[in-house]
Amino acid sequence: MLKDITLGQYIPGNSVVHRLDPRTKILLMIAYIVAVFIVKRIEMFIPVILFTVLITVLAKVPANYMLKALKPMRLLLPLMFLASMIAGMIWGVIPAFFKAHWNTNETLFTLMMNYIATQLVTFCVVFWENPAGSN
Repeated sequence: MLKDITLGQYIPGNSVVHRLDPRTKILLMIAYIVAVFIVKRIEMFIPVILFTVLITVLAKVPANYMLKALKPMRLLLPLMFLASMIAGMIWGVIPAFFKAHWNTNETLFTLMMNYIATQLVTFCVVFWENPAGSN
């Protein structure tokens, strides 16, 4: 079963990356994680992706091995995209419906919807991160 989970597994080899000092690998990984989290614009991900490809090539990891690791995401990413589109559409139709039927102020209504969305996200984070009895 563990052979099916390819993402993050150690691949034995004798490449430049394999021979690096472990402290260097840890520092590079920390720098990589920081780079991923501080990127604000989509075009700034290009150097991060190129770095990933470079390390993969230098480590001599087979391309089919990397594609096998991404296989579960082929279904997950389109489903997440579709679900977010549907949720956004529903969230946008609610103020429009109220404006059309009861002539409410869409600006104030949308601001209130933003407040409700913030509270829903806060509830979900608190509910799933700190379940009852965990503290």
